[in-house]
Amino acid sequence: MTDDRFDAGGLKEIFEEASSELFPSMKPKTWDPLSASQIELLEKNGNRSGDWSNVRIAPGSELFTVEDCRFDGEVRLALIPSSIAGATGPHPLLRDSILENMEVGPGCRIVSVGLLSGFLLESDVTVENCGRVTYATGTACGCGIRLELGVETGERTVRSFTLLHTALADILSKGCRSELLGVYGEFLNRLMARLTARPRGLIRNGSLLRGTSLIENCFIGPFCRIENATAVRNSSLLGDSARGSSVTDGALVRDSILQWGALVDSLAIV
Repeated sequence: MTDDRFDAGGLKEIFEEASSELFPSMKPKTWDPLSASQIELLEKNGNRSGDWSNVRIAPGSELFTVEDCRFDGEVRLALIPSSIAGATGPHPLLRDSILENMEVGPGCRIVSVGLLSGFLLESDVTVENCGRVTYATGTACGCGIRLELGVETGERTVRSFTLLHTALADILSKGCRSELLGVYGEFLNRLMARLTARPRGLIRNGSLLRGTSLIENCFIGPFCRIENATAVRNSSLLGDSARGSSVTDGALVRDSILQWGALVDSLAIV
């Protein structure tokens, strides 16, 4: 679809692409309860939980790299190496952190995190030296923000979503936009209904979160980076193996969408 041929069918394709980005298909997982000997090992290594029956692990998980952690609510841990291009990746590491209502995929590294809550981590995600990294059901991760395009009095307002780009925003904000804008609104409302109903936030493969005091209610795509930022709130970061978006060096991002390769740094506020 070219930028000058937007119609209902084209909008449907764009929103289907957005859905596949925000809601990737995942294979069902098997989770085993902890045995008495596994609980004993975890406690010996300084780990604790108010109810160990709420902590389950993937088959084949090894617990020797889990130290000084606390597990609250339902926690699911795949404590197995990831597979990268057919090769075995690094073994997961959990140390000196609080995990609450979490699902952690293979090869993840979680070190010195004050609270990691409400997320599903895919594989090879690093969360290190962070304060609060939390997600609450009901957020739209920066989608639905009203953008005042062209004029500030509201006649050309367009609500944001992850794959909105300049050409589409231009058409949606023109005077002859009423029919297409209605279709756009219908698709966006469906997407936001799925987002706000999501039980857990998502941090996708290969992402790095380090040295940041607050990351709240965000979608973080593959190979994105948040490092030494002030805070990131109610936002979506998109990325892939070549173009992960980044927030670094004291930057503050809230109510925003960063598309592939975007960089916010040097105390910037977005």
